[in-house]
Amino acid sequence: QGLLSADCREVEKAVTFGGETFDEGRDGDRLRAQSARVYALMSDHGWRTLGEIEAVTGDPQASISARLRDFRKREFGRHVVQREYLVNGLFRYRVLDPETNDDGDDADEEWAL
Repeated sequence: QGLLSADCREVEKAVTFGGETFDEGRDGDRLRAQSARVYALMSDHGWRTLGEIEAVTGDPQASISARLRDFRKREFGRHVVQREYLVNGLFRYRVLDPETNDDGDDADEEWAL
């Protein structure tokens, strides 16, 4: 299982981020805490909009969207992140365990938020 399947306190220590603008000292703890909060909520496999996730975690919707994309990556556990269109450009999302992605596709390419 991936890092995000572990206890959320361990996630905050274990997950590392990257990217051109990422600075570990400035961003690391904040992003790991966001990942832990979003994963703790979404680990029940329930469907939620970004606004619903924001209401519970207190994190901005843009950050939540980025964390959901992270969950699909190998280093974050290759979780299956599904989205479903509701209405007027509104989508809802759910996070499933990696085992549910048994179609052989690369989870990194499943879809973009």
